[in-house]
Amino acid sequence: NRLHTDTRQSIIKKSFLLFKENDPVDSELLRNNERLLRSSNIFHDARIIVVPEPKDPRVVDVLVLTQDVWSLLPDGGLGGLNNFQ
Repeated sequence: NRLHTDTRQSIIKKSFLLFKENDPVDSELLRNNERLLRSSNIFHDARIIVVPEPKDPRVVDVLVLTQDVWSLLPDGGLGGLNNFQ
């Protein structure tokens, strides 16, 4: 897996997210954003999770989890396939 680097956070934030910091939470927009991420050719899977801030119920953190397509490719060698990740 030395050839693969994870998709940079700034690329996801700039090119794929339909919301910005301090926007009100819109569950429909988040669902559509997950669908957009999964439909791209660089992500196999994507999830957007809203995490409430314990100290202020009006504030949330948004966690964007992605699985790159590249990380699903088999790792081969002269002896055959070594592993899947």
